[in-house]
Amino acid sequence: MRISLLLTVFSLTLIGGEIPKSPDSRIIVELIAETPDIVTPTGISVDSEGRVFVIENHTHFPLKDYKGPDHDRLLVFTPTTDGKHKRTVFFEDFRVGMDVLVGMDGWIYIAERSRILRIRDTDNDGKANQTEDVILLKTTGTYPHNGLSGLCWDLNGDLIFGLGENLGHPYTMTGTDSSTLDGAKGIGGGIFRCTTTGKKLQQIARGFWNPFGNCVDQWGNLFTVDNDPGHSPPCRLLHVIQGGDYGYRFKFGRTGIHPFVAWNGELSGTLPMIHGTGEGPCEVLQFDSATFPSEYRGRLLVTSWGDHRIESYELNQRGTSFGAKMTPLIQGDDSFRPVGLAAAPDGNLYLTDWNTSSYNVNSKGRLWRIRPTQNFKALAIKKPEYIQHSQKKLKALLNGKLLPDQSFEKLALNHPDPFIRHAALANIPAGSFPPTLTVKIQAHQKTNPRSTSMDTMTQRDPNILFEFLRWTARSGNQEARPLVEASLKYPNLSYKNFRAALTTLDILDGNSKPDIFNPKLALAILNNPDTPPNLRANVLRYLPADHKAINDHQLVNWIQSDHPKLQYEAIWKSRYHLNEVTRIALSLLALNPKAERTLRLEAIATLGTAESPDSDTLTKLLTLKDPAVRSEALRSLVGAHHDADTAGKVNAIKSPGARRAMGKPYSKNYPAAENTAAWLKQMDALPGKADTKAGQRIFFNRKVATCGLCHQINERGTRVGPDLTRIGHGITRERLLESILQPNKEVSPYLRLWLITLENGTTHTGIAMRRGGSGEAYLGIDGKEFRLNKSKITDKKELYTSFMPPGLAHTLTISELRNLLAFLMEKR
Repeated sequence: MRISLLLTVFSLTLIGGEIPKSPDSRIIVELIAETPDIVTPTGISVDSEGRVFVIENHTHFPLKDYKGPDHDRLLVFTPTTDGKHKRTVFFEDFRVGMDVLVGMDGWIYIAERSRILRIRDTDNDGKANQTEDVILLKTTGTYPHNGLSGLCWDLNGDLIFGLGENLGHPYTMTGTDSSTLDGAKGIGGGIFRCTTTGKKLQQIARGFWNPFGNCVDQWGNLFTVDNDPGHSPPCRLLHVIQGGDYGYRFKFGRTGIHPFVAWNGELSGTLPMIHGTGEGPCEVLQFDSATFPSEYRGRLLVTSWGDHRIESYELNQRGTSFGAKMTPLIQGDDSFRPVGLAAAPDGNLYLTDWNTSSYNVNSKGRLWRIRPTQNFKALAIKKPEYIQHSQKKLKALLNGKLLPDQSFEKLALNHPDPFIRHAALANIPAGSFPPTLTVKIQAHQKTNPRSTSMDTMTQRDPNILFEFLRWTARSGNQEARPLVEASLKYPNLSYKNFRAALTTLDILDGNSKPDIFNPKLALAILNNPDTPPNLRANVLRYLPADHKAINDHQLVNWIQSDHPKLQYEAIWKSRYHLNEVTRIALSLLALNPKAERTLRLEAIATLGTAESPDSDTLTKLLTLKDPAVRSEALRSLVGAHHDADTAGKVNAIKSPGARRAMGKPYSKNYPAAENTAAWLKQMDALPGKADTKAGQRIFFNRKVATCGLCHQINERGTRVGPDLTRIGHGITRERLLESILQPNKEVSPYLRLWLITLENGTTHTGIAMRRGGSGEAYLGIDGKEFRLNKSKITDKKELYTSFMPPGLAHTLTISELRNLLAFLMEKR
């Protein structure tokens, strides 16, 4: 590989892509280096002399024909008096380098996948000649980017760093003073602290997926970006406090939708995000440059690898923690893949750019400088009053100090601020159960003094039952098994607790995938004739749609029952068992004016899933006054065969939905797919409010939108693409619409299609799942996994496209698209 020693901003030619830009004309982006002088860069840090240290990664999934070295290198770009940068290699004896951090006394810290080391140049020849280990990680985990990363300093000069979920492998982390921390099998990621020399190792917080980037502001607040929460967006910007639990455990699976996983403080004792970030956040930095416009000072900057931008977060008060408003600081095209971000002594920013969507190391990469067009007046940054107040209040609580009218139990149960609840829980004495369960038991017994046994309490209080199940699953306590099994017989068991009980038994049985369907117990409950309707509805919802245990005559009996929850689940499952028997039952329900409206609408939607829907029943519904019934009937008529009578009834309705039902082009003045703003303008011009319930039925419609064929929400639908249950927490309406209009604009690496050709000439298309051993597993468009023999494969091509086809928005009216977006944006 050619090594260039002198680079200049003005002489470089951009090889691929456009120069990223800022929406603020006072900020510009300049190219400092590009391929071949820098390739696949990750971490970056700048010393007091303005020297830019960059990790050049050559060991992150190299392909067989990769021509780079078999180790990583630490490059240095040194500014010269003529505006150029001299490039040298400072160190190259390391692998899978993820982050770098400048320290005191010439030390440079590097995070490898399973080691943090420090190096320095003691003979001033421009190359490191002294190396010391700081932290060692002993583990069988080897995946490149879920190990050690996220280096930063706290206000005491101690080293903060993160560890990813490590694919659930147990680990032992050791400091230089022999202090150790053990991570159990199945534990999630964590954030840690040690001294500059690797002593006094301790864990700060847990419950992360991959805390790639960390930073501490000048008031001592620790922030992290948590990268890629399974198939459950969004990635997270988090305020991290001592002892905090941020909700994730690897032992509960990688789908991100397990009952005992929380992404936004949904579970007792877990803490919420400040804000959802763009896809693939790799670094977070407090922006404290005095040379930039003053309004930027104090903001947090986050690099979003997948959304091609640097995000700027203006923090605001939310209880004793933070909320935020995000605006892009820098936006690039598809080739802009920002990773590391660091501030220089002159106030400018330096940024590493992977330059491609490929996960494999390659011959691409860039280094950028971000600076203001002029030096703006430096204004002192003031500590917001709410930060001082919140820190004081949290510190007092964590130290056991209360106001006269307070109690830790009441605060832990009832305070609206999850950070206050966390601090209160930290003062609940450890006993037989964790604090989250203990406080609920205490509260229950104050109002039910005779309810003392756990069996009685779990039957009477669903919150106690859930926390008991959660504790059992976390601890693996086999002695609790009888009560877990008994809970599955509670007649009023909620679906939430039903799922929690089943998955707890999965954990106790040693199931390695407790977030995946397990039929054993569910079928025993379903087949028991004494099972009450509520519990039967839970089982019916839990079972896969095409499970052989579900038959037509059972569904008809349940549709005709007088139990709404069981009726609803039977209607839902009928769309996968639609024949003459179930169709008649659904038609009778749809036409029944005395039936519950929600059930009627679901029955109408289900009738529309037939390849050739029943036009007689559906056209009868067009005469009713309820506009929701008429709209649902028109959607269900798509694909129906019409005689003269039914065709006349549909044609009599003058609407885009009616023309679509007849298979005719319906008048649509739709903007270009790239013009998201124009689409939103048309939606916002509609009268009234969006109907989220209609949006849900549109999501699961098989002929328009068709979202449910590849996505799940609340465990309904098919799991091919990401689960969208909580998508509304971390994405804007604009970004969500863009992903619908342009599905191939940004495809996450783990969702890209592969075209595999076998030696017999057959081809298969799917998303890569596992490729170890003698076989390769892929996920097909039907949501089912298929396996191929490696020895039979003759060719594989990564397609860089999504399963989701373009043009889905054109199957909808503007009103329907508005309803769909509203449903997806709901906070669940």
